[in-house]
Amino acid sequence: MFLLLFLTLAFVFWFANDIGPAWLGALIVTAFYILLGLLIFVKRHQFFINPLVTQLTKILMEDKDENE
Repeated sequence: MFLLLFLTLAFVFWFANDIGPAWLGALIVTAFYILLGLLIFVKRHQFFINPLVTQLTKILMEDKDENE
């Protein structure tokens, strides 16, 4: 988490020194995080729920012969 924070700040300061104002760099980073959050929210079933349910189903529905 700290690495992500430092990378974000590094991008903002780099953007401010080389390309434009710091507020614009922070706006770009904020927009990126919002888009990433929306993507994860929209695809949450595909990324998290479905694989979790699949693995739990495999574990819970194993044949008893394998354990004996």
